[in-house]
Amino acid sequence: MEMTEPLLIRSTADACTDLLRREILTGRYNENSFVIDQVALRLGVSHTPVREAVRRLEAEGFLRYEPRKGVKVRPLNLSEFEELITLRKALEPIVLKHAIEVGGPSVADAAGARLQKWIGASGSAEMLDAQWEFFRTMYEASRLVRTMEVIETNWCFIERFHRHAWENSDETRKMDFKYKQRILELFAKKDSECATVELERCIDWGASIVRNKLVASNTID
Repeated sequence: MEMTEPLLIRSTADACTDLLRREILTGRYNENSFVIDQVALRLGVSHTPVREAVRRLEAEGFLRYEPRKGVKVRPLNLSEFEELITLRKALEPIVLKHAIEVGGPSVADAAGARLQKWIGASGSAEMLDAQWEFFRTMYEASRLVRTMEVIETNWCFIERFHRHAWENSDETRKMDFKYKQRILELFAKKDSECATVELERCIDWGASIVRNKLVASNTID
C-alpha cells in the first residue's frame, strides 16, 4: 500500500494538472473564480491532487498565490507576450534549420498531412492544436530534444494569448496558410536560410494580430 498510494496520488495530480491547464487556456476561469474547494468538488477528488496541480501550474506561470486573496489566474500581460515571442523567434528558427539539414522527404510529407488537418480545423482551439502539430512535426526532426522541451513549454504559454485574441476570419486564415505552405515548400527544398526567414515573418505576423487585439480589448495588465 505504501508503494502504490503515492503513485495513485501522483497520477490523479497529473490528470488534474492537465485538465486545469486546459481549462485556464480555454478561459473557464477568470482572475477571481479559482477556488480550490470548488475545483476539488467539481472534479470529484480530494484537495491533495488539486493542491499539487495548483503548485505545478503556479510554477508554470498560469496561477499565482496572493496573500489573503488565495489562488488567482494570472492576467494576460503584454510585456510577457513580447518576451514569449522573442523567445520563440530565438529558438524555433534554430530547430527548423537543424531539422531541414537532417530531415528527409518523409518529414515534409508528414508535415504536409498536418497542414491539411489544420486546413480542416474549425475554431481557434482546434486550429491552434493543429498548428502546433504542423510545426512540431518539422521541428522534432532536428533531434534537439532539450530545445524542443523549451519550445513546447513556451508554446503552451503563448497559446493562452492566441486563444484570447486570435482572429479567425477568412482573410486571416488565407494569409496564415500562405505562410505555412511557403515554410513547408522551403523545408521540402532543404532551403534552410529562406525557411527560417519565412518562419520569422510568420511569427511576427501572427504576433501583430494578437498584440493589436490585446491592446484593443483592454484586458491586459
